[in-house]
This record gives sequence, C-alpha cells and structure tokens, in this order.
Amino acid sequence: MSSSDSSSNNNQSNDNSKNVPAVAEADVVASHRAIFNQKAFTLNPDLNVDTEPSFNSRHLTPSKYKRICQVLQKWGPMDDDGNYMKLSDITGEELREEVTKFRAKHQNEYKWAKHYRLESYVEPSTGQQKERLYRVSADGKKRVAVPMNQVFDIISDAHNIKTSHAGRDNTYGSIKESFYNISQDDVALFIKTCPACVRKNVTVKKLPGAKKPIKSSNYRDRFQLDLIDMRSNPQKCVLGKVRRWILSCKDHFTKLCWLDALPRKRPKYVADACHRHFSLIGYPKIFHTDNGTEFCRMYPSARCVVPKYLKSHLKVLPFLSTFRVA
Repeated sequence: MSSSDSSSNNNQSNDNSKNVPAVAEADVVASHRAIFNQKAFTLNPDLNVDTEPSFNSRHLTPSKYKRICQVLQKWGPMDDDGNYMKLSDITGEELREEVTKFRAKHQNEYKWAKHYRLESYVEPSTGQQKERLYRVSADGKKRVAVPMNQVFDIISDAHNIKTSHAGRDNTYGSIKESFYNISQDDVALFIKTCPACVRKNVTVKKLPGAKKPIKSSNYRDRFQLDLIDMRSNPQKCVLGKVRRWILSCKDHFTKLCWLDALPRKRPKYVADACHRHFSLIGYPKIFHTDNGTEFCRMYPSARCVVPKYLKSHLKVLPFLSTFRVA
C-alpha cells in the first residue's frame, strides 16, 4: 500500500471519529424531544397525533395554528393602529364584499381576529419573507404564539444557549417576555427531562434513618444548633446592620425552634446569641452542633458574655462544660 493511500485512509478515519459525537448528540436531542412531546402534549415523536389539549388552552396544535393563520390572512385590511378595519371603513366595493362574505362564514373565528395578529418578517439567515403569529394582550403587548411542534425548540434555545442550563425561573424569565403560549410547567418538564441537567443534578438515593436515633425525654435535654448561609441574600436589620447568617436552635424533645440573624460567622456572635436566648429559656444538658470553628471556638468567647455568677457553675452548666460535637 502506498503512502498516499494510507494517508487518505487516516484522514477518512479522523473524519469519521469527528462525526461520531455529532451523531450521538443528535440522537440525545431526538430522544429528549420525543420524551418531552409525549409528556407535555401526548404526542408521538412524529407529531402526527393532533388532538386538542384540554389542560392548557394556550397550547396550539399544528392544525389549529395553521387555521388561525389562514383566517387572519383573509380577515381583511388593517388600520394604522394595527387593528382589523370595520366593514364600513374598507374602501373598494369588491374587497368589502369579499371580506363581508368571509367574516359571515367564519363568525366563530372572530375571537382569533380580536386576539391574534399575523405579521410578515424577513428571515435573517435566508432572506426570505415569512409570517409570524402574535398574541395581543389587553395592554397592547404582542408576544409570539407558536404551535406545539416548536415549543421544544424555543425552550431548548433559551435553556441551553441563552441561560446555559439555568434553573426553571431563569429559563422561563427569558421566554415569557417574547412568547405567549409556553408555560412555566412546560419549562419545568423540559429541565426535568434535560440529559445535561439530569447528569448534573444527580438524585441522592434515600437511605433509612439512623440505627441509633437520638432520644430525649425532657425539655432542654439536648439543643441542636446550626448556621444557615444567607450571604447570597443579605438583609439589614432595624439598626442598619447587615445580617448574613441565621443561627437556628431546636430543642430535640419539644421541637421548639428559635432563629437569630448574625452579621458574621464568628464564635463571639454565636456565643452572644446563645447566651441571650439561654438566659430566658435555660441552658441545655447537651449542646449539639457540628464541628464548625464558630462552635468549637465559642468557649473562650462565651466566657466573656456569661455573667460572673454563672462562671462558677460552668461544670454544672453543660452548655460550656459538656460540649458534644456531632
């Protein structure tokens, strides 16, 4: 075999290897489309089941979408405000007679002419002139109405490209301003069946409870404390101080909980909050926390906030002496 033949075979093998991921990705998209259409609209992958949806009147079947476009094309001319003219305002006897007959024959479709508009636009990629259906709201805002077989593509473009596999709210937020008949439930179903999101958000298998559950027989036998991270949404208190953490404490027996907003995740703030609350409700026998530094290093900070008459009872008050780490 000559060197030219071997090089051509190598190039052909490289081209084939490059096409494999593209083919695999196309199969994944086709499978995702089939699952979404089946669950959202009870349609098969070929979209040849054209039944009117009963659960959401906004969804348009391909036949209904085509019918609306055909009716609006012959409904008559429009005025300067973008509304269809009344019969008395139409100039030309022949045109007025034709529109009158059409509207009389399709009286049930009057609501379509009231709520929908059909406008022409130029496709940027091909330069061809096409028509687009809009839904007009009560305040005059126009949003694109699409048939069922285009819902998957619209959500896919917003979820995969515009928002980079963001959550339901961000994806729906980029859609609802431009499109009318795509609901939040449709977006949630798309994300739920998205292969990339399924791989990223792996569902943790539920395990049975603890083999040795914690037992408490009385109030204040065990207090469980933890910190909730609120740095993504800090809030100011009435004093103007920014609070970034929430300290939660729960009595294990009565399930009584109290919360306290903290500015920082530091032992002195945790100790001060604990002392204020424990001075009212009493100190626990067992102080149950994780091994965070804000809890493990709280002892020296707590001595500064505990009153002098309590320092001699540190051995009696296990809040400071019997400190258990989970």
